[in-house]
Amino acid sequence: MNFKRVFFILNFLFITTISGFAQYLTKDTVKIHKTNSLHLAQFILPGALISYGLISLTSDPVRNLDYQIRDNIIGSISYKLDDYLIYAPLAIDIGLSASGIKSRHNIRDKAVIYALSTALNAAMVYPVKSFVARLRPDESDAKSFPSGHTSNAFVGAEYFWQEYKHKSKWLASAGYLMAGTTGYFRVRNNKHWFSDVVAGAGFGILSTKLIYILYPKLSSKIFSDNSKFVVIPLHFDSGYGLGLHIFLE
Repeated sequence: MNFKRVFFILNFLFITTISGFAQYLTKDTVKIHKTNSLHLAQFILPGALISYGLISLTSDPVRNLDYQIRDNIIGSISYKLDDYLIYAPLAIDIGLSASGIKSRHNIRDKAVIYALSTALNAAMVYPVKSFVARLRPDESDAKSFPSGHTSNAFVGAEYFWQEYKHKSKWLASAGYLMAGTTGYFRVRNNKHWFSDVVAGAGFGILSTKLIYILYPKLSSKIFSDNSKFVVIPLHFDSGYGLGLHIFLE
């Protein structure tokens, strides 16, 4: 492994890990149980990530960086960690809950929040994939932008941050490290460009933040006496997720 490859790996993981702390630095102070006020500061990070990805569609210098990063970190062996790390924050959350460590929400609410976040993320990401039709680095199809794996991973990362930041900022930021690693392997495995995973991270964070802001009002509808809901697994071209069907009377 040459110096350039080491540099890109460390730089990528640093950016995605520090993004967890950026939630704290931008004073992410949404009181989930008390208010659904819109704090614009918390949308700076996902907005910047999505904007970077969109700029890559028309900017030659940014696009050239995609090629440079791909050439320096692509591996000869494909590792499938990116297929499993997507769900690592959720799995850790289940383990913590089972061991008696309390998160911000109860199990029922967390299941609905995660399903809604995943569904909203899919509703944003997959139409963009079809509209942009960017060719993947390995030329397997034209659904490269943005990265679905990465967006789902950052749904989990933001979900984990929101549920455990009151316990420990270090613990809550672990989800971002795992999500960043997912993005790295999408590039290393030649399935996505760097700008694809950056934009995917932005979409994942954005969708989850929106659900946490809206959830106090949504929950009153979902859990009313006249409503029923069911959570079902979903499969997409580039990953899996959860869907929430709500029946209101």
